Amino acid sequence: MGGNIFSTQTGPNSATPDTVWGCRNAPLEGMPCTQSGSPYVAMFAAARSYHKGGVQACFVDGSVKFFSNNINLTTWQGLGSRGGGEAPGEF
Repeated sequence: MGGNIFSTQTGPNSATPDTVWGCRNAPLEGMPCTQSGSPYVAMFAAARSYHKGGVQACFVDGSVKFFSNNINLTTWQGLGSRGGGEAPGEF
């Protein structure tokens, strides 16, 4: 699949198929997906990588960090939150 954008709805390298406009389903390569055209808000793509055990992600300050496939999903989703609506002390 490949791409420069992802969501944190599912964890890094999730076994849950991505739901995107167009895809090449490759579950044996760790890139499962299903095709969807609408509604836009139902689409998502996990952070995926061939790095063993996780993915690398770039922050807006230009730093790059490695995230394990085993990261707590709530923490992962909080890192991808734009609205900051997480409950205090949740992380």
